[in-house]
Amino acid sequence: TLDRPVLVGRQPSSVDVSQLEGQSPTLVTVPSPEQLISRNHVLIELDEWSVLARNLSESNGTLLLREGEPARKIPSSEPVLLRAGDILDLGDGQSLVMEDLP
Repeated sequence: TLDRPVLVGRQPSSVDVSQLEGQSPTLVTVPSPEQLISRNHVLIELDEWSVLARNLSESNGTLLLREGEPARKIPSSEPVLLRAGDILDLGDGQSLVMEDLP
């Protein structure tokens, strides 16, 4: 259930994420044996009925895989609207699949 922001990373900590503006996110830790996933890697946010992904990793990045479109890196400058079926490839063999989005 997505009822608040979700911060995903190798060792996520909301202290260093200015975009959270005092919100308490759900922290999701993912393994990264090769250290390819940043400590705070990606932020999944709600904007009314929309679900957005914000890349927080300056060096490693997050790929958006969407059916029928070429893979593209999510920019760190602005969030990307997510759709059901989208996959966020975090690197190091870790992915997030978006299901049941509005």
